[in-house]
Amino acid sequence: MAAEQKIIRTRHSNSLKFVRQKQARRRNSLLWRSFEYCRECDPDVFMMIRLKRNGQILFFNSSAQWPLSREQLASHYPTPQEITWQEMATKYADGEGVSAGEPTAQRQQGEGSTQWDGYGFDSRTAQPS
Repeated sequence: MAAEQKIIRTRHSNSLKFVRQKQARRRNSLLWRSFEYCRECDPDVFMMIRLKRNGQILFFNSSAQWPLSREQLASHYPTPQEITWQEMATKYADGEGVSAGEPTAQRQQGEGSTQWDGYGFDSRTAQPS
């Protein structure tokens, strides 16, 4: 007699509570990884997160000298590498159905793409985003 194939189903919920919990886990994981990277590799790390839904800003700063101003970055050697959203999407979301044009949350909300430059500035206005 042939063995029955067992169907494995994953649990997916689209409830607001589930989505918020997942976002909080990812945010906490990102902050923890930044701290862990600082502790193990001894770099200076500055990371800022702005939650679009309520405007709350969270940031992690491992050094009082960071972040550098735009002028300091322009004269820094070696030249800083700027990583855009499109480059990250191409590198990490390869084959996952994520558009390289704009963040997933913005696509779901129907907003236009932003010009985030990796340092918390809108490159169109040169203002903090």
